[in-house]
Amino acid sequence: MARTKTIMIACPQYRVTVRGAYALGPDGKSPTTGDGKHVLDRVTCNQHEGRCSQTLCVLHRFNRRGLGSWYPEVIFAAPTPQKPTPPPADHGGGTLA
Repeated sequence: MARTKTIMIACPQYRVTVRGAYALGPDGKSPTTGDGKHVLDRVTCNQHEGRCSQTLCVLHRFNRRGLGSWYPEVIFAAPTPQKPTPPPADHGGGTLA
């Protein structure tokens, strides 16, 4: 099974940002085109849990990439969640006078 990373896709049909997956190369890195963009053949869209009915979108398996096809304009890596910073320790709870 190919390793993937989570990406975000600007869906041109629904006009929302959709979570998807991007297949990584054998080296564990994200292959890109010469100008640094994601390769569409490695993108999987998870709109409606992968059951999106918009077959003219180039990311869906029944699309033939013909006239009228939709190409997402923006595909970017999902932000990495960061651990929240713990609140400062309370040293006695008193007030300074």
